[in-house]
Amino acid sequence: MDKQSDIDFHGDATVFGFSGEMWSLRGVSGEFFGKTIPIERTFTIGRAPDCELMLASKQVSRHHANISRIGTILVIDDLQSANGTFLNNQRITEQKELHEGDQIAFSKGERFLLAVRRQGDDAEEEDDDSYAQVVDNARPMVEKAAKAVAHDESSDILTWVVIGVSVVMLVGLIAWVMI
Repeated sequence: MDKQSDIDFHGDATVFGFSGEMWSLRGVSGEFFGKTIPIERTFTIGRAPDCELMLASKQVSRHHANISRIGTILVIDDLQSANGTFLNNQRITEQKELHEGDQIAFSKGERFLLAVRRQGDDAEEEDDDSYAQVVDNARPMVEKAAKAVAHDESSDILTWVVIGVSVVMLVGLIAWVMI
């Protein structure tokens, strides 16, 4: 059975449609890889059956995190989870504001990208934004890998291997986003 269709949102504060925007989480790892989960209202993420977004990973706490709206902003709270909630690879210990393109991870396994679609956007524009985000996120990784091995002249082969692997990863990410 498709996990995405099993999601049941119980909250009463709508997040859909404020300022003409529709927020969603796009799974980039784990059981929700490749799936888009609309953020239609405040909800709790965790393993417990009463969570609006239920994740099966044992690394995820029963009540792991909360995503909610405060005025016109979207925020995330870690609910004192054992393995942490990460925003852009930084463990959060207090409520944090979310922005388009943020990476959210629940423990070390379940990762999502925060996306927004504005009224009037068509699918092509959304794909262009996603493509640009993937390229922007991958560029520092490729540059860092190239610099790390470029300073050692005896590692010319290793340099090209690292650059080649980085390029293949970048092309794969771009292809995945374009699907």
